[in-house]
Amino acid sequence: MNDIAVIGAGVSGLTTALVLLEKFPKIQNITILAREIINDTAATDLQHEFTSWAAGANHMSFASKEDIRQQQFDLITYKRFMRLGREVKQSGIRIMKNKLFFLKTSPTPWYLETKACEEVSEISDSELEYRGLDPLLYKGFEYLTCTITPYIYLSYLRTELEKTGKVKIIKSFKSFESFKEIETFLGSKPDLIINCTGLGARKILSTYACEDEEVANKILPYKGQICVINKDLPYQVTVENLPSEKHVANYVKTIKGAYQFSHIFPRSDGYCIVGGVSLPNVYDNFKSEEVSKSIISNIKQFVPELEEDGVPIQVTFDYVALRPGRKGGVRLEYKQYGDCDVVHNYGIGGAGFQASLGLADEVARIIKTDFLQKTSKL
Repeated sequence: MNDIAVIGAGVSGLTTALVLLEKFPKIQNITILAREIINDTAATDLQHEFTSWAAGANHMSFASKEDIRQQQFDLITYKRFMRLGREVKQSGIRIMKNKLFFLKTSPTPWYLETKACEEVSEISDSELEYRGLDPLLYKGFEYLTCTITPYIYLSYLRTELEKTGKVKIIKSFKSFESFKEIETFLGSKPDLIINCTGLGARKILSTYACEDEEVANKILPYKGQICVINKDLPYQVTVENLPSEKHVANYVKTIKGAYQFSHIFPRSDGYCIVGGVSLPNVYDNFKSEEVSKSIISNIKQFVPELEEDGVPIQVTFDYVALRPGRKGGVRLEYKQYGDCDVVHNYGIGGAGFQASLGLADEVARIIKTDFLQKTSKL
């Protein structure tokens, strides 16, 4: 296994490439192919599909108490992010506490209940009241986590990959329509293809009849919208369950399965990300002014200290992007398409950063147990 092609240069593609070089030092060449590449000034009409650059992003696991597999992916990544945040300044990872608030009727997140994360403590009733939340209905916890500044972290990953001398990152101006087309594009057949295309998996898989169900019914976007404000905080604040319908934008209410929440992530560039919404199966790049106003109105209530200096909150800019979702969760699987060997790693939704290293470890395990042993390419 000397030559590998990775399709997709978001956090999943770059992280997978880096982990494979660590796990398989005999790899001679990795070529990363993508329509969107960090630090590439050429914008396209698919920019809102390149979700990694537009993510929040913090580490807060969404895994249910029953989903032990996803918990492990998230925990592996959490531990490595915390180490990077402490040891590698240029990673763009900022360690800080998250103040998390949710209804008492909701289950306590697994990582708080098991204290899988660092420095877990309960938040007082007086702070709940300060944030306009009823202590009879809400509870809050504080724990140590991190905020990732995506464009800095992705640039860090790209630099680490290019330093190895084994990685080429090549822009493709069109989406690939088959895995065989990658061989034509490169001029040689890679030993293995890693599919980290996110929502782009629809395009490349639509060629194959065996993937009709996957393309038609499983791959779907979760549209998000966030604001960037020129403020800073020494901690994150997250309100999972909004107190009333008045906190939800009318636009969100019109979309089946959509929901709105409130969070603020101070990043290492001095700005704060404020969000957000999740709109299933909405593929457009329409930016709702009403949603942005609702997001800011909510954060003013839940984080009143933002205006205690007398300077009102000003939105620097706001934008939308599509989380690469999949019914049934992320797809991690080895599969053959004719003479093309492929390992899939797509469909993680909004957990792309917080699960990235755990998912890449799983890709390496699949290669070892499924691809290398079955094909005897040792």
